[in-house]
Amino acid sequence: MKPVASVALPCESYFQVISPAGDQVALQCSDHTLRLVNVRSGTTQHTFDPKMRIAQYNYSRDGHWFAVGLRDGTVEVVPTSGTAEAKRWKSDTRSE
Repeated sequence: MKPVASVALPCESYFQVISPAGDQVALQCSDHTLRLVNVRSGTTQHTFDPKMRIAQYNYSRDGHWFAVGLRDGTVEVVPTSGTAEAKRWKSDTRSE
């Protein structure tokens, strides 16, 4: 398999998820941050603080949004590019 891109990562990462368009990568870093990194430039576009206690995360199917689910039931959705604002909400109930 031929490499498509080589990206200098901003942190030591043990798990990565590539966006559907292939232009961004989500890095789970050894410092417990989660970072969205532009594949072309290598710049970090968004950093999620480890204090958020992220349980799950993934890109939307079209790659325009990135969602994280927190252990307390909160969901945060951030745009992967552009100027749209992040959205955050918490469910009134939580199933175990």
